Amino acid sequence: MHILFHIVYDRYTCTYGCPVNAQGQGICPKLMMIMFPVMEAVRSGGNLENIGGSGKYVKDIVCPDGCVLFRLTARKLGNENFHKGKFYEEAGNGI
Repeated sequence: MHILFHIVYDRYTCTYGCPVNAQGQGICPKLMMIMFPVMEAVRSGGNLENIGGSGKYVKDIVCPDGCVLFRLTARKLGNENFHKGKFYEEAGNGI
């Protein structure tokens, strides 16, 4: 899943981990605490409309300080789920 966050005049992207913009600057830690569970929900195939999103892969999130509105937009990459694909077992880790 590719996750994109829009704010006016800026764009943050990630596949996993903390989103960063074109200058390599990350998201505020307070906002990341709100966004991480939403990101996990969409990565596991969840429908963001079930948690107040405006679409299956779209949700608006207000920063904790109340001054910036972010729009989270996810798009499928077509990759197999890490756990369902058993990639960690193929690597010989024996997990």
